[in-house]
Amino acid sequence: IDSMVLAALAHAHVPPSQPIELINVAFGTNAAQAPDRLTGIRGFAELAALHPERHFRFVEVDITLCELRDARARLLEVLAPARTVMDFNIGAAIWFGARGKGRLRLRPPLSVGDDADELCRYAPCSPTRSGVASDDSSEDLLRIRLSISDQSTRALPVVSIEIGWLTARSKATEPESGKAAREDATSEREAGDGVREGEYTSGARVLLLGMGADEQLGGYGRHRTVFRREGWAGLRAELAAERARLWRRNLG
Repeated sequence: IDSMVLAALAHAHVPPSQPIELINVAFGTNAAQAPDRLTGIRGFAELAALHPERHFRFVEVDITLCELRDARARLLEVLAPARTVMDFNIGAAIWFGARGKGRLRLRPPLSVGDDADELCRYAPCSPTRSGVASDDSSEDLLRIRLSISDQSTRALPVVSIEIGWLTARSKATEPESGKAAREDATSEREAGDGVREGEYTSGARVLLLGMGADEQLGGYGRHRTVFRREGWAGLRAELAAERARLWRRNLG
């Protein structure tokens, strides 16, 4: 729920044959156009382009204001350490998202908005539609490489993240294992927009929560504003302040 980085890390750990479900919660009568829904769909499209060998699923959880009101009393009972409006909003998203019930989207839509190319918050980034540059392209792409140490020799694995610019000049070829996984997944897919009819209930037994990811990794618009005004030094200071107060805000 609510973290592209966690989804990418899950991809590095989960066997290629297993799907990964991305749960996205939106509220109100126009949930399909909610900013968090549109951002989630763009993230879904980006993950699918970066990792074509993986079958990602997008679970759209639409909650009416009536459902939200009905759950309010119970949510206020279990919220901790604070019960502010922000805590309630975050708690409601986790509460309804954890049920894993919603509308299943098996593939990203063909169009994800006019600003779908803006995939990188702090630097220009113009990947092609498929996620890699074509043969005659000299566009610079942002490469994020995740590596996980061998856990057998450590109490906890060490995750290293390498970020750098890559000039892509050749098309990427999808591994045979990835092709097989996607061909298997095709049998589940529906025609048209890729949305399956009826309510879907996830069978997943593990739920990964992205709480605190935005505060630690610069995911909010205010972080971009600080970066543009004060550069990397200002952003580092802002993220340090976020981490220092995280334990007493936004559900701790």
